[in-house]
Order: sequence, then C-alpha cells, then structure tokens
Amino acid sequence: MKYIKLILIFLLTMTLSLLIMTGLDLYWFAHHNNKQPATVIIIKPGSSLKKITQTLAEHQLINSKFRFTILNRLLRSSVTLKAGEYEIAATANPLNIIATLQQGISLQYKVSFPEGFTLKQIKERLAAKKICTTDEFTKITTAAANLKKWQLPATSLEGYLFPSTYCYSRKTTACNEIIEAMLKTGEQKFRELKAASPKTNFNRHQILTLASIIQKEAGNVEEMPLIAAVFANRLRRNMRLAS
Repeated sequence: MKYIKLILIFLLTMTLSLLIMTGLDLYWFAHHNNKQPATVIIIKPGSSLKKITQTLAEHQLINSKFRFTILNRLLRSSVTLKAGEYEIAATANPLNIIATLQQGISLQYKVSFPEGFTLKQIKERLAAKKICTTDEFTKITTAAANLKKWQLPATSLEGYLFPSTYCYSRKTTACNEIIEAMLKTGEQKFRELKAASPKTNFNRHQILTLASIIQKEAGNVEEMPLIAAVFANRLRRNMRLAS
C-alpha cells in the first residue's frame, strides 16, 4: 500500500510538472516576438485554422504550428479568425497575430474617379486596379435584381456613380462595395442639392439626364452654366430642349 501511494505521488508530481512546463512553454511562445519584417498575408474566405496556421508558418511569423494550434484551442479563437489581407507588424507575437485576425481590419487601398468619368472609364479603372474584371462590373451594374434593389428607374448606372476617392480592401465583394458606396454618395449629394433648391420639381433621374445632355453639348466646363441656363428657361416655358 505504501509503494502504491508513493507511485501515485510520483505520477501526480510528474503530471503537475509536465503541465507547468507545458504552460510556461506555451506562455513563452505566445509572447515571443517574431523576427520577420512587417509582412502582408492573405487569409482566404473559408480558411480553416490548419490553413491559417500553415500560411503563418510559411511566412515564418510563427515557429511552431502545433503550439499556435493549441493556443487557439485554449483561447477558443479559431472560429473568430476572419478572412482578409493583413499586415503583420515586425514585432508581432502570436497573441498579437490572433488579435489582428479576430478584429478583421484588412489593409485599405484607395481608388479615385475624376469628375466626368463615364461608366466605361470607371469600369476600366476598377479592372486596372484588379478589383474586378470588366465583365464582372458589367454583370453587377446591369443585373435586374441590383437595379431593383438600388431602386433606380434606369437600365444603366451611367451618371449615378458619384466620382470621388473610395477606400476598399482586397476581397471578393470589393467591387460591389465600391459601387454601392458611389451610389450612396450620389444619393446623398442629390439630397443636398435638392434641399438647396426646394423649388426644383425634377427627380434625380431627370436631373442626371439633363446633366448628361449639358455635358455633351458643352465644349468645355465654362460653357456648362450657360447651356444649363438656356435649358432651364426652355423647360420653364414648356419648350423642347432642341438638343
């Protein structure tokens, strides 16, 4: 009986020692800064913890896939790691990396559309930035379901996409998000103009159509106010625009 008790004490001591050593080892791993320069990684949608761990190991951002997996299991963070494009800081440790992937704040890029850009030019700019292909853009902007969702009385988005600078992150929905941001900005600008000219009875589609005609008629920007004034007078008198 005495020997059995000694064996149990020995096994318990060994188990506790092993747990303490494992805990210290995992603690050191979790707080150990990587020695790589700032590194950009891409976590694709649907990536498993195994795939994410493999990506980090390939970039030498972690020195143990096993420890990183165990750390995630203990923190129960594997289900909250988000897809995206991330810049991992030069001094990031595994805990920092997990926090970055949990927050899901992807790298941000900018794309600018100058005033007067046509739908074709917007499409080409997005394709040049590799945000989407020209075919993908055309499908998105002409889909009946989208036009219905956006509540536009038109078969094209020509004139509805407001030219400005927009931020985006590299993901599969980037093109949709930029288009919707341009539409939202355009709607906001229209409301501001409408509020500044409450007597105007034209709706957004009519104003955009008129603006398009003025743009085509004008030889330069300076001529636009004059042409607009002529058209406004004709409309007030219920005359044809004769354009």
